[in-house]
Amino acid sequence: MVNRHFITMLCIAGLMATGCSSTKKNATAKSTASLKEVFKNDFGIGTALNAAQIEERDPRAAVLIPQQFNMATPENIMKAEIIHPQWDTYNFDMADKMVAYCKKNGIKINAHTLVWHSQLPAFARRIRDVDSFRTFFTNHIATVAGRYDGKVYSWDVVNEALNEDGTMRKSVFLQKLGDDFVTEAFRLAQSAAPNTQLYYNDYNNEQPAKRAGCIALIKKIQAANAQVFICTPAAIGEKIDFTNSQDGDLNQYSQIIRGIAEKNNVKLIDLRKLFLGYNLANNKTNQPSGTLTTDGVHLNEKGNSLVAEEMLNALTSK
Repeated sequence: MVNRHFITMLCIAGLMATGCSSTKKNATAKSTASLKEVFKNDFGIGTALNAAQIEERDPRAAVLIPQQFNMATPENIMKAEIIHPQWDTYNFDMADKMVAYCKKNGIKINAHTLVWHSQLPAFARRIRDVDSFRTFFTNHIATVAGRYDGKVYSWDVVNEALNEDGTMRKSVFLQKLGDDFVTEAFRLAQSAAPNTQLYYNDYNNEQPAKRAGCIALIKKIQAANAQVFICTPAAIGEKIDFTNSQDGDLNQYSQIIRGIAEKNNVKLIDLRKLFLGYNLANNKTNQPSGTLTTDGVHLNEKGNSLVAEEMLNALTSK
């Protein structure tokens, strides 16, 4: 089963986040259309939040985020190196603040992430004893997932466990715990957070070998009677690199995505065309450095706002 809310939660996050750099007048205008209101009966509209945004230290983002979004994921604050810096020490300060911020603004949280080979605390990488590492693994999932059960909508339980050829990545988790660590992570998360949806997250699943590996991994988790929803950036609107793909691969993947969209009543939008269309129409070729760049298109503050408006028009058109 694919959760339709999560499929689309980040579909326009990167684009709409550019609105944070639009003018104050645009950010505060009462007439600004709200995507979360337009699609409140269809799907969620989400973004990624950093500490400054959670603590409302960015005045423009403080207006834009509650106005436009009803789903969010943390950029870094729930990753292990921040939330669990020492063996017996947890730092829940920013994560708790995000929960409070999102509750205040009616935003559902996709928490990220419980198990990832990157951004691990230094002490965890120094653990040599397998039993001690398993204790860290078990305690981390139980403590963090358990604390936020019922407070977050979903968790990215395991992140990027696969190589590009679909085989298991030789991470510290694989080396210490074996190739069943993914299944065990989902069992532990399900036990600690029974009221939370659980996801496996990865990228490049449009490539046949990795897609096959991902499907096999999901089936293995399901066979263990653990709850899992697959979450792939390709399914939620991040850029897909088709440089080395064959036409047949692209057609097959396109059919998969279209099938998911039709089944869940989700409208597909080619974001690249919105950027390129704006670029051609406005001859934007020499914008200052530091502005948004997508496929060679540089957008200034006015451009960010115009592209956001164009996306809203595209989403609301029949």
